[in-house]
Amino acid sequence: MKHMKLIIVALFLAALVLGYFYYLNSRGDNGIKEVDAMATNVQEVIMRNLDNRYPPTPKELVRYYAEITRCFYNEEYTEEELSGMAGQMWRIFDDELAALNSPFESYLEGLKSEILYFEENEYTISNYAVSDSMDVVYFVEDGFEWARLHCFFYIRTGSHVSTSNDHHMLLRKDADGHWKIYGWVLLEETENDNGES
Repeated sequence: MKHMKLIIVALFLAALVLGYFYYLNSRGDNGIKEVDAMATNVQEVIMRNLDNRYPPTPKELVRYYAEITRCFYNEEYTEEELSGMAGQMWRIFDDELAALNSPFESYLEGLKSEILYFEENEYTISNYAVSDSMDVVYFVEDGFEWARLHCFFYIRTGSHVSTSNDHHMLLRKDADGHWKIYGWVLLEETENDNGES
């Protein structure tokens, strides 16, 4: 009889331990990790904490700009997510560029028009290329630190891929030491000596 009680107590304790392990494996923590691992490009762009993980170099800043741009024109997202991405883009703009696009709501409406144009023409951005770090030009002017570099987007229409005009990017360092996008110029393709593009 004493042995039977010990067996029943041991089985009961084993069931408790197994139940607890099942509870730990099935609770929300593992589910959250799986969702995080499958975060979309849009979510990754929006979730980047620019207070703690601001792009440290001009090249990294332009890469982040290109990632946001690619999401604008390639990904599916909600209105709220579009606003979140636009907010992240706004945060990497220099104050003067932000002022030119103010208020934010006007910037967002203009962005929606550009996205619609891409959709109507069935354009997507298949990839991008940013200047090598060695090709970034640094200079000081008017008491500010500046950086110049290039960014190309590869635009796909159906099976055809073409290179966008060169985005000649100009960045200015702010008072907090962060590089910000001051503006860009689209440089036209130059013709070679034979008159061909």
